[in-house]
This record gives sequence, structure tokens and C-alpha cells, in this order.
Amino acid sequence: MLTIPEQMSAAVKTNAEAQHTIFANLFDKLHERLEELTRLNMEVVKASLAESTAYARELIGAKNSQDFFSISTAHNQREIQSATYYANEAMRIVSATKDVCHRAMTENIAETSRYGSGLLMEFTKNIPSTTEQMADLVKTTWSASSDAVTKTVDENAATQQKEQSKDAPTNQSARKNNPDQTGNRTTH
Repeated sequence: MLTIPEQMSAAVKTNAEAQHTIFANLFDKLHERLEELTRLNMEVVKASLAESTAYARELIGAKNSQDFFSISTAHNQREIQSATYYANEAMRIVSATKDVCHRAMTENIAETSRYGSGLLMEFTKNIPSTTEQMADLVKTTWSASSDAVTKTVDENAATQQKEQSKDAPTNQSARKNNPDQTGNRTTH
């Protein structure tokens, strides 16, 4: 039979290892999202430079003031579409990052609850019969608090999914209306 300090040490070690795994996975996912955001920014910079060069050439080649303003108007419309596309893509990446963090938090809470419950069960296995009521009270309290935290996390996740589903049609329509979404810009 293990002593209480040995049980605590083993439980803490197991919990720390599980936490390390969860956070290592979270870090990897966050790194992937950061890479995705960096790629998006690089594509935007490249496309902007190409567009600016083409725009300058078109302005220089304008035959009269009407052509000049027509070129400027077309350029401004493309820039608005590009900015909308960029904002939607950035929000998609942020939303995916938020989902990853939420899943990691949920997993962390579940792991902590599982280890806490296991530790509590182990501690209360060999208690004297006079303290069984106290142990039952502690178990009930632990179970209720774990359930409440899990329920709150699940409700927050459901709320976020509802908000994302409301925003999804707007993002999809912006992608459909943007000819520059592939990073290849067309110039007139």
C-alpha cells in the first residue's frame, strides 16, 4: 500500500505529464496558425507590390483625365475587395486558433478532473468508517464542481459555434466576390 505522500507524488507527476502533452500539442497548433498567418501576409505583400507596379504603369499610360479617373476607380474597388478578403482570411485563422485553444482548455479541464477524481478515490479507499460521510461529501462536491466547469466550457463552445455560423455566410460571400482570393491579382 502506498502512503499518502507517495500517492500525491505519483498523481502530481502523472498530471504534470498529461499537462505537458496537452500544452505541447497546443503550441504545435498555435505555431501552425502563426505560419498560416505569415503566409497570408507574405501573399498580400507580394500581390500589393505587383498591383502597385501595374497601377502605376496604367496611370502613366492614361490618355486623358477620364482614363486616369477610371483606372483609379477600378484600382480602388480591387483594393477594397482585397482588404475584405484579407480581413476574412485573418478572421478565419483567428477563429481556428480560438477553437484550438478552446479544445486544449477543455482537454486540460477533463484531464485535471479525471486525475483529481482518481486521486480522491485513492485517498478515500482506506479511510476509517467514522469519516465516510465526510469523504462522501468531498466526493459529491468535487463531482458537482467538475460537472459545473465542464458544463460552462461546453456552453461557451456552443455559443461560439453559433456566432461563427452567423458570420460564415458573410465570409463565404466575400470570398466569392473577390477575384484576388488566390493571391493572383488581375490588372486592367
